[in-house]
Amino acid sequence: MVLCVDASVSVYTFIIIVIILSSCTCLVYIVHINYPPSSTTHPHQLPTRNTTQAGGLSGAPLMALSTEVLSEMYTLTKGKIPLIGCGGVSSGEDAYRKIRAGASLVELYTAFAYEGPRLVPRIKRELAACLARDGFSSVAQAVGADHKRR
Repeated sequence: MVLCVDASVSVYTFIIIVIILSSCTCLVYIVHINYPPSSTTHPHQLPTRNTTQAGGLSGAPLMALSTEVLSEMYTLTKGKIPLIGCGGVSSGEDAYRKIRAGASLVELYTAFAYEGPRLVPRIKRELAACLARDGFSSVAQAVGADHKRR
């Protein structure tokens, strides 16, 4: 399932209701957050001349907003549906933010396209350091951690 960050919370809520009511336990539900090629909603941190241009975005401009949507989806699903965090992940710290927001898995795309396979071991090292710093012995323990402290 693909969710676009410029959809409304009511759309997310409807999707979650459909998923929960389907009671299909044999499927894993995946939420992918990205800007579609036709999107005109862009993060404010883009240079002014680019904020109104139509077209898709990937990479760093998506990190904050996609993590907010991921966090919202984790809350709406009460952490019961596996979510994939994506959008702007280029470091272990970025991956860790997605995991703490509720991602069970993290997707690499733009950074992987630019840096290639050498990115993976670096992110693994950085992620392991983040987990150790905060006292987690596994990624599973950190999933949704930002919600559990509230």
